Amino acid sequence: MGSDKGLLVKAGKTWAELAFSNLSGLRIKTAISVNRTQVELYSQIFAFGSLVTDNEILPVKGPLLGLLSVHQEFPAEDLLVVACDMINLKEEILQNLLTVYKENSFEAYVFTTGERVQPLCAIYTSRGLKHILNLCLKNQLQKFSMMYALECLNTKYIAADNLAECFANLNSVGDLSTIRSIG
Repeated sequence: MGSDKGLLVKAGKTWAELAFSNLSGLRIKTAISVNRTQVELYSQIFAFGSLVTDNEILPVKGPLLGLLSVHQEFPAEDLLVVACDMINLKEEILQNLLTVYKENSFEAYVFTTGERVQPLCAIYTSRGLKHILNLCLKNQLQKFSMMYALECLNTKYIAADNLAECFANLNSVGDLSTIRSIG
């Protein structure tokens, strides 16, 4: 994208604020996962205590590092994860995810749209994250991707084929025109 996606603005709010708002609307404790280079800017937007900085000691990178860092901060908590670049995501979709989670006992809950798995709009249980963290610390995690983490867990896949546009995430400036036409 060429810049920090969480700081891009839609309708007067940063994308990170939009994601935070979606999660806060569920009346659950909400945190923002950031790396150390983002702390200063994000602390100007979010209240003290809302930010969790990546634990760079962990031998992983990317979203999995953020997820495991938040897990270390809140080891007893199950985590509902939403990527800040899913700006068309609606609170109702997250409510649906919570409903499935409350009715089952899997280690992870994730939407699928067609053949595509949406690992950045999912619930990861503390039990499942503890397992992934242990694999990581023992150097037994063969890949550091969210998809591989889901493969290591007892995962509930939830079909959401008719909602694919809600899960669209932006990875380039060219994607912006597509999203604007949807939302």
